[in-house]
Amino acid sequence: MKPLPRSKRLAMSLLLDNARKTEFQLWAENAPFEFKDALKGRGYRWDGAARCWYIVLDEAALPAEEEFLQREVCPGLVRPVSSGQNHRSEPVFFNAELRLGLA
Repeated sequence: MKPLPRSKRLAMSLLLDNARKTEFQLWAENAPFEFKDALKGRGYRWDGAARCWYIVLDEAALPAEEEFLQREVCPGLVRPVSSGQNHRSEPVFFNAELRLGLA
């Protein structure tokens, strides 16, 4: 087996490392339309079924992204919901959900 050209690692090793990472989906619920370009610029994707913007992050990046939403997207209207909860009937602005890879 040959290593990958850039990382010099075996492909299976890289795949396994990525599968074991703990990731979160941060949902920017009820984001005002005028902030769609700012969200897209930071890597958010639109989920048409949920009608909501989201981004996938590792745990270390969550606080900075939540701060961005509070500061730039909708100051004063942001209320975080702790991981694992999802209260779509309430006016929640962002919500982090745990995404687990392979154990």
